[in-house]
Amino acid sequence: MGFAANEFAYTLNAYLSDSYTIYASSSLTALAFLRGVVSGVMPLFAHHMFTGLGSNVAGSVIAAVATLFCVMPFVFFRYGKSMREKSRFARQSVEMNEKFGDE
Repeated sequence: MGFAANEFAYTLNAYLSDSYTIYASSSLTALAFLRGVVSGVMPLFAHHMFTGLGSNVAGSVIAAVATLFCVMPFVFFRYGKSMREKSRFARQSVEMNEKFGDE
């Protein structure tokens, strides 16, 4: 689970940095905040999940989530450009970077 979470975080950091270019700090701040909120909420329901579902089922749920995290770098690689083109702000950021990036 730790490897999958780190791999997803690194890939998402790179994706956000490439998408929002000069505004990447804002997107990375939002990502760090969201990661902190999720980290704070996990202990609140983890005990109930393992108690209610049992160790085997709860562990399988976490393993399934970790497997999905490992697939995400490939999803970003395949669909990243089309996702960035759908975002008005990301498209504007890339245009500004192309216009003023070489100066």
